Amino acid sequence: MKPVLELVDVVKAFPGVVALKDISLKIQEGEIHGLVGENGAGKSTLVKILSGIYTPSSGKTLMDGKEVKLNNPLGARNCGIEVMHQDRKLLPNLSVAENLFLNQLPVKHGFVNHSEMFKKSSELLEKVGLVNLPPDTLMGNLSVAIQQMVDLARILATNPKIVLFDEPTAALSQNDVNKFFQVIRNLNKQGVSIIYVSHYLDEVLEICQKVTVLRDGIKVGTFDSDNLTADQLVNHMTGQKRKIQEPRKNKNVGSERLVVKNFSKEGVFKNINISVKSKEVVGIYGTVGAGKTECLRGIFGIDKVDTGKINIDGTDVPVGSVKRSLNKGMVLVPEDRKRQGLVLSSSVKNNVILGYEKLLERLGFIQQKLEREKVEYYVEKLRVKTPTINTTVQSLSGGNQQKIVLSRCMGRGSQIFLLDEPTVAIDVGARAEIYRLIRELADQGSSILVASSELTEILEICDRILVMRQGEIVAELDREEASEDNLLLHAVGGDSIEKQNII
Repeated sequence: MKPVLELVDVVKAFPGVVALKDISLKIQEGEIHGLVGENGAGKSTLVKILSGIYTPSSGKTLMDGKEVKLNNPLGARNCGIEVMHQDRKLLPNLSVAENLFLNQLPVKHGFVNHSEMFKKSSELLEKVGLVNLPPDTLMGNLSVAIQQMVDLARILATNPKIVLFDEPTAALSQNDVNKFFQVIRNLNKQGVSIIYVSHYLDEVLEICQKVTVLRDGIKVGTFDSDNLTADQLVNHMTGQKRKIQEPRKNKNVGSERLVVKNFSKEGVFKNINISVKSKEVVGIYGTVGAGKTECLRGIFGIDKVDTGKINIDGTDVPVGSVKRSLNKGMVLVPEDRKRQGLVLSSSVKNNVILGYEKLLERLGFIQQKLEREKVEYYVEKLRVKTPTINTTVQSLSGGNQQKIVLSRCMGRGSQIFLLDEPTVAIDVGARAEIYRLIRELADQGSSILVASSELTEILEICDRILVMRQGEIVAELDREEASEDNLLLHAVGGDSIEKQNII
C-alpha cells in the first residue's frame, strides 16, 4: 500500500548549519504518527517544510506516490495538508463562525449569508464535540481548550488528508487533553492521517501508533509505540553525543535572597515555590509550553498572578510591579531579546544605558564622558564585538546583542537576574561566553534564576535544577544527581523513574 505522504532524502540547509539531513519518512493513511526530539533536533524545520513555509534544499515529497512541491502554505493545503500550530491564529473580536470561514465566507446576492455560515459552522463544531457552542459566540470569550477545538474545526472545513499537530496540548488540562485525544481518534477512524509533534512522551506513546525520533537533524529511527517505553525514547533522543562540563565548583553560596511562595495563575502555572541564594545559579528546566517564561514574567511583575508572595533579602515585596522589582535589584533578560530587550535601530551606547539614564545625569543632562566610560567598560568586560559604541544594535550578532542586554542589567547594579532562554539562537562560541558571564555574576555574589529548555545549558551552568511540567514544578535535583535522562523523563512525564524531592 502506498503511503499517503512520503519524504525521500530531504535536506534543509541554512547558512552555516544543516538543520535536516537525508530525512526519509512514510505516513500511512489513517495512521497517527508521532514526531519527537529534543529542542534543536529539527522538528520545527520539518513541520515548516510540510506546511509549505520552508522549501527543502534537496529531496522529494510524495503524496499518494506522486511528487509534489509544497512551495507555500496554500500549496500544502491544496495537497491536503493542514497544520495546527502551537501559536493559534484566531481573531478574538470575531465570532466563532467568522473565524471558521474567514477566508471562505458564504455569500448570497453580494452579502455574507449568515444563516448558511451558522449552519455549516454548527456541522463543523459537532465534529469536534462542541454541539452546544452557539456559532455567534465571540471567540475571545472562550477558554483556551475550546478555542483549540474551534481551530481544529476550522482545519476540518478543508477536508484534509493529513493534519499535523504541533505541541497541541501545551496549554490544556488533563481533562481537556483526554477530550482532545478522543477527537483525534475519531479523525483517525475516518481515514485522516495524523502527525503528532510533542515533548510529552507519555502522550505520544498513548495516542500514536508509530514514533519517529530526530536528533541533531538526523532521523534516528521509526518505532512501533507498542514496543516502546519513555526511557527508550529518551535514550534515542539524547544518545551519547554530548559532553557536559563539570558542575560549578563554588559551593560557598550565601543566604536566601529571592523567595517565591505559592505563585499561581489559573491555566498557566500553580503552586510555584522557588528560592535562590546569593552566589547560586538555579535552573528551571522544562519543555516548550511548560510555563517557564510565564513564571519569570510573573515574578518580575510584567504579568499579573492570582496568588503568591515574593520575598527579597528577608523583606516581602509587592507582587506585580516591574518598578518595585527594579528598585529591589531584580532584572529580567527576556527570551525574545529583539522585540522585548533591545531597541534595534538604536546604538550600542543607547541600549547599554537604556532605562537608567538618570543615574548618569547632572543638572538634568547626561554626563557624556561618564556615559562613554561606562559603556566602554561593559563593552570591554563582556567582550562585545562591535565596530564602535555608536554602531546600531541590529547589525550585531545574536550573541553580542544578548551581551548588551546583560550589560544593561549589570550597569544598574542588579543582584537578582532572571534569565529566560539566555542563549536562544546563539552560536556555540557565543554561548560559552554567555555561560562565562553567568558564572562570574554568581561568583561575585549575584543570584541567578535561569529558565531554559536546553538540557546541556541547564546542566552546564546550574547548581540546582527545578523541573517544570504543565505549569507545575515536579522535581528538584542537585546538579550532581541531575542527568539528561532523568531531567527529560521528569519533564515529559516518564513513568519509570520515581520523582525525587517533589516540591
